[in-house]
Amino acid sequence: MLLYCKFEFTDYQGIAIDNIYTSDDLRHVKGISCEDTYLWYRNSVIDEDSSYLETTSNSVGWSVEFVLPPIVKGKYDVYLHWVSDKDRTPAVQVFWDDQRFRDNISLNRKVRSWETGSREWKHDIRVFDYLGTLILSETQSHTIKFISLQDGIGVFDYISFHPI
Repeated sequence: MLLYCKFEFTDYQGIAIDNIYTSDDLRHVKGISCEDTYLWYRNSVIDEDSSYLETTSNSVGWSVEFVLPPIVKGKYDVYLHWVSDKDRTPAVQVFWDDQRFRDNISLNRKVRSWETGSREWKHDIRVFDYLGTLILSETQSHTIKFISLQDGIGVFDYISFHPI
């Protein structure tokens, strides 16, 4: 039985860690596109085994789209995973195959820290959000697109599909 599958947003052929890609550069990378931003392929400073893509623009209106590899037909709960920090956008609209997919999400997550005895807010570095349930009637590729609705950086680690 398949527990879940995940797709790393850095698994596209033609991109390399620590490089910044313009929309023009991405024309040579099959499956990724962006508008009003560049994409930076970063290695996490927290976890050496983790890398992700981050927008270079923090202005409202950037968009990033990924063509995902074929996903086996079925019913899935879908989760987006990313690294949160204070400069992340608090409002992103998500589209699945050009259709709006749930309400807006925030890429800026904070948790109350009790470790130091203070009541300060710290950013929850490794986070995920439930995007919704998908029923896929065919095994095929799909697109997921993110558009910022407020100022802030976008960051994309991976997306996971959990069979229901």
